[in-house]
Amino acid sequence: AQVIVWNQVFHFFWREEFAAEVRNRAMAMNNEVEVSSRQMFDKNTLRRMHSNMFLPALERFRAELPPVRAEEVNPKLSVYVRKRPLFQKEVDKGEFDTICALAPAGENVSGSCVVHNCLFQADLKTPYVNESTFAFDGVFDENCTTEQVYDHTARDLVNHALHGGVSSLLMFGQTGSGKTHTLTGIEELTAHDLFSNELAQGSVVTFLEIAADKIYDLLAEGRPDVVLRADAKGNFVLPREAIALEVFSTEECLSIMRHAHKVRATQSTDANDTSSRSHAICIIRFRSGGSLMLTDLAGSERSKDSMYHTKERQREGAEINASLHALKECIRSLAEARGDNYGRRLGRGSPDTGKRAKLTTQNTGSNHIPFRASSLTKLMMEAFTSPNANLAVICTVSPCASDTEHSIGTLRTGFALSGRPASAPYLVEKRRDEYFSSKRAQQGAEARARHPKRWDAPTLQQWLKTVQKGVFAEVAGRVPANTTGAMFSRFGEQRLVQLCNHEQAGRRLYKLLRAEMDSSNQAQKENSSPSSATRPTSAMRRA
Repeated sequence: AQVIVWNQVFHFFWREEFAAEVRNRAMAMNNEVEVSSRQMFDKNTLRRMHSNMFLPALERFRAELPPVRAEEVNPKLSVYVRKRPLFQKEVDKGEFDTICALAPAGENVSGSCVVHNCLFQADLKTPYVNESTFAFDGVFDENCTTEQVYDHTARDLVNHALHGGVSSLLMFGQTGSGKTHTLTGIEELTAHDLFSNELAQGSVVTFLEIAADKIYDLLAEGRPDVVLRADAKGNFVLPREAIALEVFSTEECLSIMRHAHKVRATQSTDANDTSSRSHAICIIRFRSGGSLMLTDLAGSERSKDSMYHTKERQREGAEINASLHALKECIRSLAEARGDNYGRRLGRGSPDTGKRAKLTTQNTGSNHIPFRASSLTKLMMEAFTSPNANLAVICTVSPCASDTEHSIGTLRTGFALSGRPASAPYLVEKRRDEYFSSKRAQQGAEARARHPKRWDAPTLQQWLKTVQKGVFAEVAGRVPANTTGAMFSRFGEQRLVQLCNHEQAGRRLYKLLRAEMDSSNQAQKENSSPSSATRPTSAMRRA
């Protein structure tokens, strides 16, 4: 019984002392100011902060890119890319160019687009680059003019429409990547080309806008909405109320186009001050029965672009993305229905080549063209179903490092629409970290050379004369001239006190020497530690 009593007393006092200790430590922690030694940054901020690290690597990677081969363009379905220039205001923010174009030998227009996605591993210290190469029918860099873009993409479409064909040109890309700028120039060049030909006389122009899946007439007073109607053959046609203006000259055509662009819906967003919040469609019909459709699609947006949008802007963005998705599905189905895919690149046709594309799944598997999914695809139905239709898509991309993910998304979509197989040599993706590995090895060697134990006698003398702005210059004269860094590193604190003839100065010099040694050791450790670059973790893959 006495033992039990004494055990209870012991545990009581032990608990009280333990609780008091916990309270004292908690109070001490509350009184201390905690200083964070690590800060988290998003990908875009890290890229801009370390642009000086990535730029030499990108220059080296671009110099090592292999040449590309020229391919024959299929007029039935062709996909192009235009890269806009980097603006000065973006350079001032720390942005840098992550996209380059590769041209086949002897060609002025490039055939491949290369994106370098600059990233960091999960430790936020180890950099690497994901290199993606996409093959297209043509890639126009920032030095190409709109005239060059028109010559390679739209001129043949105009001639095809003048002679009775159905021609369509689509502008697709991120908000602020230059879609409207490019199409405005193409419209002007088209007007000049058209009315230099007698076949264009008496052509009819219609200009429509699609917003929130509703169609509006930009040439009518008050922008009234237009309802598509299905005829006896199941084709969607515009009602008679839609304004169609007959034009006979370049000036008349350009005046109509400028008026329509002026009344088109635009809004200011974080990505672009004058973002197009609707699809603009210019339709020109000729007496030959042909038609030319020039479509400026609304800018696609990622979640980060609309993070601070109002509810109305977010709803607009969702509707835009939904209609763009319906359009992409139609073009992909069109490539399959025509037997394009890889067969078109090898010159292999489809049994249905020259026939009207199938509109049902009968005998075509998954080749049904879902053009009824949105007002945009209904309006473009003829481009998907006519056997005499040619379609071209121009994808516009921004070169900014902060837009890399969005540019890659645009290029992936355009690549899928082109019908090429997602494998080499048309699509090549690889991880590039050898530059940074060699750089770390070099920095590690430099750190080892900077270690105080590797100093020779002159280097030690120079350090003593310059450290702390020359406070210890007199100590350099008291140290034997043949003393090396390895010898000096073995001096204890008391020995340095004797050399300085002052206790505080000696201790200060001792701490400075140890800090120099610790800094060099830490640099060696960081640059010689095994990198996990060859074995990406799930966190890296998510990045």
